[in-house]
Amino acid sequence: MTLKIRLLGLPQIDQGETAVTLRGQKPLALLAYLLLTEKSHSRQHLMDLLHEDTSDPRASLRWTLYHLRQGIGDSYLVADRQEIGLKATAEIWCDVPHFLAGDLELYRGDLLTDLDMPDSPRFMEWLFFERERLRTHYQNALAAQLQASEARGDYPAMVAAAHKLLQLDNLREKWLRAAMRGYAALGKRQAALAEYERGREQLQTELGVEPAPATIALYEEIKQPPASTTAVAPRPTLHSRVRAHNLPATATLFFGREEEQTRLESLLNNPDYRLVTLTGEGGCGKTRLAVTMAHRLLPAFAQGAWFVPLADVNPAEAGSMPVLAQAIAGALRFTFSQRPEPEQQLLDYLRQKEMLLLLDNCEHLDREVDWLVDLLQEAAAVTLLATSRTPLRLQAEYIVPLDGLPVPELTEPPATIRTYSSIQLFDERASRTGTQLNLQNGYLADVVRICHSVQGLPLGIELAAAWANQVSPPVILRQIEADLDFLATTMRDVPARHRSLRAIFNTSWQLLTEAEQQALAQLAVFRGGFDATAAAAIANASTDRLNGLVEKSLLQIVDSDRYQMHPLMRQFAREKLDETAADAAVLTRHYHYYLQWVAAQADALSGAEPYKAKAEVAVEMNNIRQAWNQALAAANLDLLLDSHHALTTYWRLAGLLAEGEDSLVRVVAKAKELGDRSVLGQLLVAQSYFHFLRGQPENALQTAQEALALAEQLEDSLLAAAAHLRWGYTALLIQGDNETAQTQFERASVLLETQSSDRTANRVAEVHHGLGIIFMNRGQAELAQQHLQSAIDLYRQQDDRQRESSAQMVLGVNAMSSGQYEPAREIFQEVLATKQAIEDRYGEISVLGNLPAPYFYQGYYS
Repeated sequence: MTLKIRLLGLPQIDQGETAVTLRGQKPLALLAYLLLTEKSHSRQHLMDLLHEDTSDPRASLRWTLYHLRQGIGDSYLVADRQEIGLKATAEIWCDVPHFLAGDLELYRGDLLTDLDMPDSPRFMEWLFFERERLRTHYQNALAAQLQASEARGDYPAMVAAAHKLLQLDNLREKWLRAAMRGYAALGKRQAALAEYERGREQLQTELGVEPAPATIALYEEIKQPPASTTAVAPRPTLHSRVRAHNLPATATLFFGREEEQTRLESLLNNPDYRLVTLTGEGGCGKTRLAVTMAHRLLPAFAQGAWFVPLADVNPAEAGSMPVLAQAIAGALRFTFSQRPEPEQQLLDYLRQKEMLLLLDNCEHLDREVDWLVDLLQEAAAVTLLATSRTPLRLQAEYIVPLDGLPVPELTEPPATIRTYSSIQLFDERASRTGTQLNLQNGYLADVVRICHSVQGLPLGIELAAAWANQVSPPVILRQIEADLDFLATTMRDVPARHRSLRAIFNTSWQLLTEAEQQALAQLAVFRGGFDATAAAAIANASTDRLNGLVEKSLLQIVDSDRYQMHPLMRQFAREKLDETAADAAVLTRHYHYYLQWVAAQADALSGAEPYKAKAEVAVEMNNIRQAWNQALAAANLDLLLDSHHALTTYWRLAGLLAEGEDSLVRVVAKAKELGDRSVLGQLLVAQSYFHFLRGQPENALQTAQEALALAEQLEDSLLAAAAHLRWGYTALLIQGDNETAQTQFERASVLLETQSSDRTANRVAEVHHGLGIIFMNRGQAELAQQHLQSAIDLYRQQDDRQRESSAQMVLGVNAMSSGQYEPAREIFQEVLATKQAIEDRYGEISVLGNLPAPYFYQGYYS
């Protein structure tokens, strides 16, 4: 029979349907201790724990064990002359493990509420810390629930969580303000104001103080009646709708910044402030605060909030498109069409949107931020929240400076010290390592000094706290202070705040094993994050090694299967890598890995689910761009050639035509410099393709003809056929020259008859596709249909659904032009289904533009 034991709140024991009553407190204390420590204990230990103040501890323990057996029976206990414990096979259900596993409803109050045994001081000390541990867990879990509820706009749940937190600590104004915000978001202004009055009365009664300025400011804001028609209208908050976003999930609690949050909420809800920049030193928590605010304000923006990471954006790789336009498009998953001026396409798209864009880490973008002026002018309902170490220096900018978290002085009372957000951050992050620090007395002063030594910077506090399960706070403090003294003499021209972060980086580095140091340094070569497979191949870092660095706050997990490093930590780790002889080898492994990886995606990018493959490549594009540049610097043309097929398809699918063109221009120049004619010819064909896509017929023809001349010198028939195709499509689709196009396609066809490579079928399909268009233009519907059907069959054999559907589209237009309206309608509907299945949005639009025609000519006007 299962024994059900509830220890949270007033203890309750049930055996089946029968309530169990234990005589006295000691049997209950023994049962709880055995349950929660999950092991057997020696009789001597239990005597010292429960009966140290009695004249005969051995007899007292026998009495306790006897009455425990009387209450629950013998079947659950195991006891001999040496030890007492619970049977491993005993059917016992206890609320505490289930509560810790996530069932918060089981928390009915403190552990063993009302149990008090003054004659057992050791047990009561153990019970005190267990109560605090479980209470802290409950509070942290509720706080996480509150943050998540507010982020998703579930305000009833937010208010409920705030009230539970206030039951734990009715003087914590953070929870009071959360309850007020929740009521206000629900439109219950009077309830929000009443909540404030209750909190104010409790503060005055128990502490004799008024609420904090942030609480008063929120009260005044809620108290104001709705704005008149002449006032600036706040942004509407449509809480009933779920908003789209790509904001990073927050896996840890957020501490402090109450005043800054109130200020930011007011600014970002006001349409007069459309560019707000959080400025401050690296490591001061700009990104975390910005993400927290974006989650909170998500319901206020009809098209949601979007996180645009910029730390890994390299302006030198931008080409002709503004880097910010490219980064924003990537975050929004916006696909450019093939028409010119891609940045204008993005502005046209944003003009219709009401959204918040979070531009993270802008400090290295100087003149590039000027493009934001165009964005603000053309997209009147878009609001920008930027983070940067320095202001952006734009007229529309409103700067909110951020400093370190407040740190208490040691002269303040311990109870007051423990209320500071810097101390709470250290304590909570340390507890995540499995360490319960005794901040009641022992380590409190050391933690205060640690927070002072890193000047309250959250990054420094988190790095220090991450070592709490291996090194005690006094040892951490001594190491940081030693590093600070060293840096003060070797880096006198560096600001003190920057030296404090260097000190905690050095401390963390010195506490790592040699293998961990090597892994961390080599992981600094990644850009834009990485997965475990790449880390193992490039940095020889196992998953266990990565997770160990995560536990030490040196890496962060994003999107469940990817890792990233804080930009400042990566800069430090890269310096360490530069000090070793492994630098060049790691960079070589990096570019080999990523260019080989993207080359392997070529079939998927042209296959049945191209846009799924495109999304996978997009995640790695910062690493791929770096790999392309490294391979170019190393003159590894073979690797660049192997990867260019997949990248050509990716750039086309993503609409990044300018990037593709610029990348190929640089590698073509390198091939010419090295005199590698066979590689050069293939790259010129690709370059001609991008000139064609960008509507540049002169450049497209010039590069195609240059490739053709090389092919003839090399007697490379396949290369010559590819050059003829590029010449033919430029003449046909841009210049409208059917005769020249036909000549080029026919020459390509003759050359392909002698070839049998893997790419021959694709080239033959392109010949038929082009000839089909030519014969359709001339009104020769039968010939057009024959060539187009041949192209469709060949594309289908290669599972190239995109080109197959494009040829089918032409087939439908050909049927229309010859009066075959019903077949044309069926073809268009099939193409539409394909375009939708492969997520080709521009292709879908094109089909929808053609689909009404056959209905119209058949008289189906509705």
